[in-house]
Amino acid sequence: MYGPVRMTKTFLPLIRQSQGRIVNVSSIFGRCVAPLTAAYCMGKYAVEAFTDVLRLEVKQFNVKVCTIEPGNHLNATNLLWGDGSKDSDRYFQQQLNDTVRQSYNKDKLYRDMKNFGFFAKMAVSTSLL
Repeated sequence: MYGPVRMTKTFLPLIRQSQGRIVNVSSIFGRCVAPLTAAYCMGKYAVEAFTDVLRLEVKQFNVKVCTIEPGNHLNATNLLWGDGSKDSDRYFQQQLNDTVRQSYNKDKLYRDMKNFGFFAKMAVSTSLL
């Protein structure tokens, strides 16, 4: 979220002068959510809101502002955590701190991870991502 804001603030005088454009990269998760993606979704919601407000603010300078939501990045970056088996177990053991592991039921967490994987695959197959 801070990247687009800092870049815009730095280059906005030049962009206004040239009547250029600003392009921010977001995600479908800037408009909807899935389990286990809170931080990512929050950042993308912020980018979407910043871009929408910026579009209104710089229109008077003939500056165009748009958002790109890249597709199929989950498969390309291998972000799917697996099917609730050994990939999920490795994530549970290595990525979560003791407090989180003790607070959340392991079976529920695996189910959420599996559901997220299903959601992501469906989004890719229906061109939402």
